[in-house]
Amino acid sequence: MSSFSLCVQLSLLGLHYVLKGSCIFIFLGSSYKRRREASNTEAAVCVHLGSADFNAAAEDVKKLKTRPTDEELKELYGLYKQATVGDINIECPGMLDLKAKAKWEAWNLKKGLSKEDAMKAYISKVKEMVEKYGI
Repeated sequence: MSSFSLCVQLSLLGLHYVLKGSCIFIFLGSSYKRRREASNTEAAVCVHLGSADFNAAAEDVKKLKTRPTDEELKELYGLYKQATVGDINIECPGMLDLKAKAKWEAWNLKKGLSKEDAMKAYISKVKEMVEKYGI
């Protein structure tokens, strides 16, 4: 669903919304005037545009016929964590925990990338992998 068709549907339902970046904030139970004066804690639902594609890509990668390479998996992991969490927020694991260290490094390489850009890159990477490995 495009952002335009979602906005039209929200308008037809009489819901107040604000389109900001790749997110539509749907305000619950407030007039336009109250919404403008409200604090950031006012009840609102954020719908990320493209999140359906992101979730579908996350499911598709689980269905690949062949296991991707370790490098591909690290790339996917870093993009997924950046898209869902944002910049890395955990300490680097010890050097003896090789798997955790590799995952940390993959995520750390994505530091500074916006959640939206990471989401787009993740979807693109999964599409490449689906073409390469099939589902």
